[in-house]
Amino acid sequence: MKQTPAIPVLASAVKVMEAIAAGSAQGPVRKVAAELGISAATCFRIFSTLQQAGWITVDDEGGRKINPELVTRLSGLPDRDRLIQRARPVFESLAQKTQLSVKLSVRDGFEALTILRAESPRAMAISGRTGARFPLAYGSSGAILCAEMSDEQLQQVIEHAPRDAWRNQSPPDFLARVAQARKDGICRDEGSYHAQVYSVSIGVRVGTAHAAITLMGLPDDMQARHLPGYVRMLRAAVGEIEGKP
Repeated sequence: MKQTPAIPVLASAVKVMEAIAAGSAQGPVRKVAAELGISAATCFRIFSTLQQAGWITVDDEGGRKINPELVTRLSGLPDRDRLIQRARPVFESLAQKTQLSVKLSVRDGFEALTILRAESPRAMAISGRTGARFPLAYGSSGAILCAEMSDEQLQQVIEHAPRDAWRNQSPPDFLARVAQARKDGICRDEGSYHAQVYSVSIGVRVGTAHAAITLMGLPDDMQARHLPGYVRMLRAAVGEIEGKP
């Protein structure tokens, strides 16, 4: 049977990952590239992409290692699918009760990835799309997903955030939200992403899959008098999702 030709850049990325796993991808990029038989530019882009995705870690001396979390993330995909299936009917009900849009986000490297949404039944409401990605430094969902990180990892989140992430907030604002998420298990955000997008989030876990459930609305939707009701409904949603067989 004729073998399908490999995609060159993917073949190079496999070489790089194998070298990192073997501990031989250390030192200057040009040296590693020469040893692997690929161009320095390609090697540099692969290193950068893998680091941004959170697949590898790089220490102060340039030592490269496979991120131990990668195995957990890949093995956790079935749990993520199970979480989505459990959350879908709960989200539809939650959107109807709150009249707000609801999303489920997971951490993917230094980004929050939306894996499920239920739209508000109102004609005019905050919306979005499944598959959207945002830096973890944004919003209440990012803070919930960062709550279990070490202080060193939080600093990495800040360093990897794009300049636009600090247009409506500062790094201390982000850290304050993470502190709130750690303390209360709930986080509220008032416009760190966009001045008219307010949100409140809570964490949920099914097996190894950890995610953030977020209610999103306009500033008027998130007035203080509404929050106790939203929090009750979010906690009930978490109980229902985590308690499903």
